[in-house]
Amino acid sequence: MNEVAKAKPKSLMQAQRDYVGAIGKGLESIIGNIDNYQAVCGYNILAQINVQLAKDGLTFTSPEVDKETINNAIKYVIVYRLNTDNKEVFTIVRNEKRGKKPNGTDNWVKVIEVKPQYKGQLKILATYGRNVAKVYPEWIVREGDDFKYQTFKGVEVIPPEWQPHGTDGKVRLVVVPIKYKDGFIDYRIAERESVATNIKAQIKQSLMGKSNKEEVLAKITDMTLEQLLTDKTIAPLVNDTYTGLSSEEMIITKLVLNAVKRVQIDYSSALARELNEKTFDNADVYVKGHNAEEVLAMANAPMLDVKEVESVDAAPEVKVDDEGVVTKVANDINSLFDDPSEEDA
Repeated sequence: MNEVAKAKPKSLMQAQRDYVGAIGKGLESIIGNIDNYQAVCGYNILAQINVQLAKDGLTFTSPEVDKETINNAIKYVIVYRLNTDNKEVFTIVRNEKRGKKPNGTDNWVKVIEVKPQYKGQLKILATYGRNVAKVYPEWIVREGDDFKYQTFKGVEVIPPEWQPHGTDGKVRLVVVPIKYKDGFIDYRIAERESVATNIKAQIKQSLMGKSNKEEVLAKITDMTLEQLLTDKTIAPLVNDTYTGLSSEEMIITKLVLNAVKRVQIDYSSALARELNEKTFDNADVYVKGHNAEEVLAMANAPMLDVKEVESVDAAPEVKVDDEGVVTKVANDINSLFDDPSEEDA
């Protein structure tokens, strides 16, 4: 049964209460009672979805909006404790054709896709990575920096060395140091050129059903990243986030994800596995059709004004007004979900 089938939100505040409250109760048997920080994560993702729907003149109750994908977005951020306010996750609204309407026309619905930013994926790795003790801050190595790869002396690993010389050059590679519970530190490295593979996969997906598919795929087979981004016939097929103002930011994101994608994950539940596998597809496929500025705005849109905390245990307890702004501190988690009828009366 749809977890929010009975919810009829009239405002952002009521939608936050209805969705997060109902889903939180539905997750009790799997992850226990959600805490205040998880509630904040749910509230923030809904505030972001609300902004995006409003751009299309839609609300949470619009019939063309797929409510189940809203459910999944909230579940994802609650289970993984990902906060849009910390740039850990963002959402995209896309069109999806689902059969025909009774009058024979195509039935298009608005689908909500939630995608982890690289900070979010590193947070998941730090929590669920198999035998992972700690994930250190990533190294963003740029052109002009001094970098020496790790070397091996028998079974001994000599760590890499990095001396940055600025923050303006193109990114050469990314290093993600991961410490395991046995004390071993693995320096996961992804080179800039590896992003070409991601882009080629995105182009292949976008060409499904197109008559020129084989011709284009043959052309891009041996193309470098820079060639993909600058070729006059291929660049229009590339996700705009790689070619616009956010190009280097998108490349960094892909490099971090490429660096850690082979690290094994132990999920706490079947739900956690399902949500991550459903979400962590090739995000390029879903953001195609949005220009670079739109996608960057989706990822960086301001959410609830919640102060950063030292740890999730110290997370704030909040209430919000109709605009999604914190109005007062709640004394307990249940007061986040007061009966809407009492306040709306």
